[in-house]
Amino acid sequence: MHSRYPIADLSARPDVTLVTGSQRLSRHLLDTYNQIQGATHEVWQAPDLLPFTAFCSRCWQQMQEQLAFAGETPPIQLGQEQAIALWSEIIECSDFAVLLQVRPTAQKALDAWQLLQQYEVSLEALPDTDLDAREFAGWARQFNRQLQERDWLESSQLLSLLTQRLDLIKDDLPRELWLAGFETLTPQQQAFLDALKNLGVTLRDFERSGDDRQLVIDTAPSPEAELRAAARWAEKKLSSGARKIAILVPDLRASKAEFEVILEHQLSPNDWLLPHSGQPWHEVSLGDNLAGEPLVTTALASLRLAAGGLSRGDATGWLLSPFLGDGESEFQARAELDKKLRQFGLDRLTIRELLRIEAEDPKAPLLRRRLQIARECIEDAGKLPPSEWAQLFSDYLDALGWPGQRSLDSREFQLREAFLQLLAQLAGLQLVCKSWSLTEAAQALGQLARAADFHPQTPSAPVQVMGLLEAVGLEFDAVRICGLTDEVLPAPLQANPYIPRAVQRAAGMPGVSADQELKYGRILLANLIDAAPEVVLSHAARRGDEELRPSPLLEELQARDSDNTAVSEADKSSAELQMPPLTDVLFRSRQREVFADDLGLPLAGQRIRGGSGLFKAQANCPIQAYLRYRLSAWPMEEAEAGLDALDRGNLVHLALEFLWRELGSQQRLLELDEAGRAGTVADAIEAAIEKQRRVAPWLHSAEFADIEKHRLQFLLEKLLELESTRPPFTVVALEKVSDLQVGNLAVQTRIDRIDAVEGGHLVIDYKTGKPKLKGIFGARPEEPQLPLYALAERTQVAGVAFMQARADEPKYVGVAEDADVAPGMTAFDGLKDEFPQSLEQALQEWRQILESLAAEFEAGVARVEPQSCQYCHLQPICRIDERLAGAEPGTGEDAS
Repeated sequence: MHSRYPIADLSARPDVTLVTGSQRLSRHLLDTYNQIQGATHEVWQAPDLLPFTAFCSRCWQQMQEQLAFAGETPPIQLGQEQAIALWSEIIECSDFAVLLQVRPTAQKALDAWQLLQQYEVSLEALPDTDLDAREFAGWARQFNRQLQERDWLESSQLLSLLTQRLDLIKDDLPRELWLAGFETLTPQQQAFLDALKNLGVTLRDFERSGDDRQLVIDTAPSPEAELRAAARWAEKKLSSGARKIAILVPDLRASKAEFEVILEHQLSPNDWLLPHSGQPWHEVSLGDNLAGEPLVTTALASLRLAAGGLSRGDATGWLLSPFLGDGESEFQARAELDKKLRQFGLDRLTIRELLRIEAEDPKAPLLRRRLQIARECIEDAGKLPPSEWAQLFSDYLDALGWPGQRSLDSREFQLREAFLQLLAQLAGLQLVCKSWSLTEAAQALGQLARAADFHPQTPSAPVQVMGLLEAVGLEFDAVRICGLTDEVLPAPLQANPYIPRAVQRAAGMPGVSADQELKYGRILLANLIDAAPEVVLSHAARRGDEELRPSPLLEELQARDSDNTAVSEADKSSAELQMPPLTDVLFRSRQREVFADDLGLPLAGQRIRGGSGLFKAQANCPIQAYLRYRLSAWPMEEAEAGLDALDRGNLVHLALEFLWRELGSQQRLLELDEAGRAGTVADAIEAAIEKQRRVAPWLHSAEFADIEKHRLQFLLEKLLELESTRPPFTVVALEKVSDLQVGNLAVQTRIDRIDAVEGGHLVIDYKTGKPKLKGIFGARPEEPQLPLYALAERTQVAGVAFMQARADEPKYVGVAEDADVAPGMTAFDGLKDEFPQSLEQALQEWRQILESLAAEFEAGVARVEPQSCQYCHLQPICRIDERLAGAEPGTGEDAS
């Protein structure tokens, strides 16, 4: 194992401690040391090698022992979350609390406090003239006062305390301290090292040797193309035998998801080209947010269920989670329960409501039993300290069977341990926090989860993707650094808002001085270039319409190495990187045979449930009818706050049904005075709401029901004004069910209303939208229900009509032999020539068209030919979006 670090020297120096600037570098050097020793030894002594933070913690532990031996009580060190909680408490009591987001403000204030400690700046140095600095200084003094009164130590103060009392542990200090991976030192760190030196500790820089390197500068047309070029480059390096490859991405969080997809596509399909040991080809250093991991999401959702309830969307994910007890064995039953819950339109689901609904119609008895036990654990708890909430939450989740019945894989096991550590952190907040309610405790735990990243422990992958700072001091076979524009290096200025810029500049704090960032950028880039014998530096030329400029540090490199011995423009290299991998070349050269399979299985005597909706789906898009009525591919109901469009439409239908059952005819309507009409309308609305309450729990609320009553009262009165202007009519049928044979399909229809008018019956269908008359005509009618209704009532039909039941524009839209049967109707002889000119002709055409659609459906015709994709949920199955992706610009969703 070759390393440019003199790491083998540690084997002969047991008196040396090697301290690194990062934990990642410590692991790298330890792995390298073990590989070197393992090549020639069976047993060897482990070196004293650890990160700087771990070395300080060891010194602190030794100092605590000495203080205790001397009879002194060492201060209690606060963790990060404890410090944030204390800052939050101080900020919440300030005059500006109502204007601030407390936790983000507390985090920024803590950052400012830690900067002051690290750069040894006193609060007195903050000027009184700066409002933000003055407010922060007030908070900081309160924070410091509480630390002193309670004998607490904030973590950024530890190094200063060690420096002051270092003589207590001088006998425990190493004889030599070697330092690796430190780009810059803060004044606080420098003072600590000076104190070590004064006590006789020899300090030495542990640096890599300056081997020759090959440096390439590359340009990509866009950031996405740059990432794709990086993935192809990594594949090329793997093929050539490299096994330690780094791709450095400055803003890794923003591009992580996109880059992982690119790497997976580029590297994983090519396993047959490369020797593979079963481990993943690439690893991204940036962890995922802990709160977003499904196992943890289930635990947090379980607590929110008890604390205040879950939103409809969260409730579905929780119910179907495999991380609840019996979640796999009872999955189907819980899916049925979720389907049932969607019908209730609840905006939030609580334990009490869930148990009530489940008791009325049991579907998931195992879940119900677990919920009953879990509720007993937690429902009577009042205000409790954080440590008791942590224990209660653990008991509550145990009762729910979290994290599930199956054995956890490695990642899931680590997630469980990470969540248990969150509970320990929650308990630790008792040091600084008062008692909480259930809701407050659940929110605090959620905040801890959202603030934590999860880094699973996995075998090291050959391709490492990380940020710039994470790679400092590491060694690789090849490195590619992406995104080196002038926006990234030197880093943009990011001064802390609570410390005046003049103070930060004078102290040498980062992010405030352009000259300082330029100097640091040079140091950082030089370190990264030294990380491998082959380094590629790249940047994108454009981002959308924005032109991007390369980092000035790249121009400095080119100017310094103008003889091109170290830097080349990578014209040839770029061309090579643009070449697709062999698998893509082979795939694109294949002979393709296209076969359009537009036929499903024929009906073969099956009974199909469906009325006008089946014909509407077949006319709109054959595959829609096949998937819905043959394969039962219906969407799950989506709950909305209040009544959704379907519920409101059903309520209008019910109200009109009850109204005309009472009135019966226009004559009865005209006999009523204003008060009588209003009372009749009110009674119909009350009856409709009472019936609808069974499926619309919102209507149980008196306030919400009053709103619907007012809306319906206004609408129905407008519709009755329209009915008053018609020629005399009598209602002869409401919600009439008729059976009709169309081809070989037996269809059942339900007609909203049939009026007896002069010349026969007017068939009426209520619509709360805006129907169009042309929708009932054509080879593939958009609204086939009226033609079906007309055929069902063939011998007595005088006309067919939609009643547009809208308060803003109530009217009839229909066709009849005599247009005077209702305002807004059209006579057959007034239609354009391409439409039927008589009712008899229309009935004949409608039967032919509907029988043709029935024959298509019976034969299994399932073409993707949408007249419109609006309100269709089947796109993931029919994949119409893939077809439209190649459409001409300007084509919309109706293109086909």
